[in-house]
Amino acid sequence: TRLGIGIADAAAQAMMAGWLIGMFVLGVMAGSYAGFRAGPRRPAAILLLVAFLLTCAALLGGFGYVGAAVTFLALAMGAENATFERNGEVSVGLTYMTGALVKLGQRLTLALLGGNRWEWVPYAGLWLGLVMGAVGGASAASRIGLDSLWPAAVFAALLALAAGRIAETRGTENAPPN
Repeated sequence: TRLGIGIADAAAQAMMAGWLIGMFVLGVMAGSYAGFRAGPRRPAAILLLVAFLLTCAALLGGFGYVGAAVTFLALAMGAENATFERNGEVSVGLTYMTGALVKLGQRLTLALLGGNRWEWVPYAGLWLGLVMGAVGGASAASRIGLDSLWPAAVFAALLALAAGRIAETRGTENAPPN
């Protein structure tokens, strides 16, 4: 949306939006590559990468390098998408509000037509989670600025540790395919 507005009205906005889109795609690539290289420890490796990128963003923001911090944030948000990648495809759209709403609407329609009554619930939960995350993130950012990235970095690191433990207990025979 910002890219379109920028192209129509403001070249600087278009360049910034284009840059962030490019960094997001680069982050997706980095997450996918890290997951591919990690094999059975795929989720842990990707989450560790996300934690690292969020830490870089928080550090850069703390030193006043807002543009660089936002770049690392876009990289991290792209990389996180690889956590649910299976057979080269993302099985859950993590950052797409409209995708969650489309799936919600489709599943509600199927329920009304006699299909599974409750298949819509996970998509409603995903959308609610996206909204809560957006509100919480915006609230924290308005209060403490880029320091609000620190809890996200710590949480991603803790998730990486948990994912590593799960991989250890499952062993390699149940590892997700690359």
